[in-house]
Amino acid sequence: RADAADADQYAAAEVAAARAALAQAQAAMSAGDEDDARRLALRAAAEADLAHARSRAAAARAAHAQRRSEVAELQA
Repeated sequence: RADAADADQYAAAEVAAARAALAQAQAAMSAGDEDDARRLALRAAAEADLAHARSRAAAARAAHAQRRSEVAELQA
């Protein structure tokens, strides 16, 4: 979901954290540490959700600014 919402542009740190946590979860699973893998997978999902929310908020702010600019131009 985060990738679909342009999160790389608007929430790069959160996307990076999600990808790192996912990689760690996969490594833990490969090592047979299911508890750690589960915890890290949940962390990755939370980071991805945060990235998605932040990118949607940033996109909404950008759209709002664009609309305000358009209204101001029409009123001029």
